[in-house]
Amino acid sequence: MNKLAAILFALLILAPVYNLSAQDDPQAIDSLSKQKELIDSLLDLKQSEVEQLYLIDEQLSLTSRLIRRLEGRMRTMSMELDSLDIYIDSSKVRLEQMRSRLAKNLKSFYINYQPAPAAIFTAGDIRKAARQLHYFKTTVNFMKSQLDSISLIKFELEQNQERLIYTRRQTEKLMERKNVEESMLEMRKNEKSRLLSRIDQDVELKSQYLKETQKDQEQLANLTEKLQSISHVIDFETLRGRLIWPVKGKIIRHFGRERDKITNTETFSPGIEIKISTGTEVIATASGIVAHAGYLRGYGNMIIVDHGKGWYTLYGHLSRITRSVGENVERGEIIGYSGETGSNIGPVLFFGIRRSDQSYDPIEWLM
Repeated sequence: MNKLAAILFALLILAPVYNLSAQDDPQAIDSLSKQKELIDSLLDLKQSEVEQLYLIDEQLSLTSRLIRRLEGRMRTMSMELDSLDIYIDSSKVRLEQMRSRLAKNLKSFYINYQPAPAAIFTAGDIRKAARQLHYFKTTVNFMKSQLDSISLIKFELEQNQERLIYTRRQTEKLMERKNVEESMLEMRKNEKSRLLSRIDQDVELKSQYLKETQKDQEQLANLTEKLQSISHVIDFETLRGRLIWPVKGKIIRHFGRERDKITNTETFSPGIEIKISTGTEVIATASGIVAHAGYLRGYGNMIIVDHGKGWYTLYGHLSRITRSVGENVERGEIIGYSGETGSNIGPVLFFGIRRSDQSYDPIEWLM
């Protein structure tokens, strides 16, 4: 990999995480698109298979988030279209009613008060003439106000019809873009599967990949060390053996050291991985404050909950994070949904427990 690609790759990995629960506004969509474009440019530089795998993982995460943003924006615009349709129909009814009333008023005025101007000047009684003049002016002003109201409703109707056409076009464009992103997502998933298969069959590549996973664990350790833990939320140490499970599923990777049969390389797992279908609710195992919510290489979308005095629980490979940094979470509350971001074995939940630089076996803490 050339120097430029190395620098860009470092920038990408060290870039600040983005709030995954941001509103589905155009700015959020543009931000995700720019991040995706950066990864696209890096993938075009033809890095090694292992580096491509990491980039594809992050691109899959970004693409999934972008699709959700587009879907959210489409829902918003769909609601706007429904409101416009109702308002336009209502405006048409009001316009027709006002036109009908004005026509009746004009007809009545023409029949009953046509000679009014002449009668004013021929009236023998000046007070009667004044009353007739006042009535004439009042009637004319009333009909003029009706005409003004009709003109205003017509203008609003035309504006809303134009807005309706524009919003429909924008919704169609969003749908087209969503379809493109979904196609790209499927293509990248297939590409990831091919890369994983190649890495699994090549001893040298597998060895390189396992070394990179160890770097991911070091990065995770550095992250938790840098987090400024609050002094106290709960007495976490008393919860050993009493934590509720974040999800219900089968453990497919246990805590601790294990040796890879192909490369004979020893690796360490700082937590457990639970097999679970995508989109399953992930809950906080204990009360705390969200200390991290974002993408982390090797662990995908991850949320870290601070329980005080340096104790953290970690939830990785999420498809979606529903809480933001600084938010209080209670035991049993939903903090996200399971997925396979950053995973090389399909949909799983990574769950870990840390204090400072030390990892603990979650099985000893769960009920």
